[in-house]
Amino acid sequence: FGIVLIIGGIIAQTYKVEQVNSFYIGILCALVCAIAWGSESVLSSFAMESELSEIEALLIRQVTSFLSYLVIVLFSHQSFTAVANGQLLGLMIVFAAFDMISYLAYYIAINRLQPAKATGLNVSYVVWTVLFAVVFLGAPLDMLTIMTSLVVIAGVYIIIKE
Repeated sequence: FGIVLIIGGIIAQTYKVEQVNSFYIGILCALVCAIAWGSESVLSSFAMESELSEIEALLIRQVTSFLSYLVIVLFSHQSFTAVANGQLLGLMIVFAAFDMISYLAYYIAINRLQPAKATGLNVSYVVWTVLFAVVFLGAPLDMLTIMTSLVVIAGVYIIIKE
């Protein structure tokens, strides 16, 4: 029931009539992402049961992702001059640090809490995104966003308690 609350809350929070075409593409991509993350969580947990540490499991995941992205970048015919000449180096270092910390914490949670609870707690980032957007970007906060965030938190709570 918790996952139904989370999905319902997210859809209610993000649905906009004027974005109907992109909304459905977004939902499809989000479902693909959810299935991929769910399988990643279960496969990582399985790998860590066989004496693989959290850091080793994360290293395998990150190297595999890097090589996959490298193939995409090499064949995308895009110009990455801002990245290549170091204009974004500081920002990339900050992003890499946050990515490293968050993924390591996620893999530790998967190993200690099991995939369902770790992933259930992880989806609370939806609420954190709203909070950070309000605080750092000055995004408006309306009653719908507050209510749907509370629904997501309730769903996360139910998943963790099960």
